[in-house]
Amino acid sequence: MTNSSLGPEGKARQGEPSSSDRTATSGSEVLRIAYADPPYPGCAHLYEDHPDYNGEVDHEALITELVGYDGWALSTSSKALQSILFFCPEHVRVLVWVKNTVRYAWEPVIISPPPSRAWDDNVRDWIHVEPEMYQWRPRPAEYVIGQKPEPFCRWLFSWLGAEPQDEFVDMFPGSGAVGRAWERFAAELSIGPNAPPNTRSSKRAARKALREHPTLDWKGVYPGHCINPETCRGLTHCPRKLSCVE
Repeated sequence: MTNSSLGPEGKARQGEPSSSDRTATSGSEVLRIAYADPPYPGCAHLYEDHPDYNGEVDHEALITELVGYDGWALSTSSKALQSILFFCPEHVRVLVWVKNTVRYAWEPVIISPPPSRAWDDNVRDWIHVEPEMYQWRPRPAEYVIGQKPEPFCRWLFSWLGAEPQDEFVDMFPGSGAVGRAWERFAAELSIGPNAPPNTRSSKRAARKALREHPTLDWKGVYPGHCINPETCRGLTHCPRKLSCVE
């Protein structure tokens, strides 16, 4: 299946793992994880002005490709959920993204976590976070209708049991927001929640993370400090084992 067979609009498929892919350390399991956020069924016309527009996405073919990954997730609309589930394996779960600033107040996320990773039942199966709104401010040039906010992305990565050495594929990158969120998420986790503070190795790891990801809060790359509590909404635990999450 070629990229062009799936990708209308600015969310063209990206078949290669993101640049945050890492060589696993000894004993680490490297999984291939994918997220697909295509134009929802019946909505491809919203992206007709994008150079890679190719009409409606073949969701049956898309799901056939997704099941080849160790873990995957697919965003769709509440209206299309029943028809999309028809093509999915029986074991999938449906998560919910709740928002109250738009006409449709929730969106389903179909997910198939990697079976080899233990699922953390402290992560809620829903998240309430608002999308970026631009009624009163100019939209960034890279903005794409339907792009997902970073707290949503982090919640999704937690559900997928993602670890920094994994290969993450954003199949419809669009604005690149999900890929950027993955870069930050993987950089933070790669330092490790149990790294001893004030050691040469932990300081080297922190400096390296800041060089590679300058948008990180410097406090977040040192053990014992949180990057940004706002990005943890939807989680009932802290993936870095910090104490700031109630």
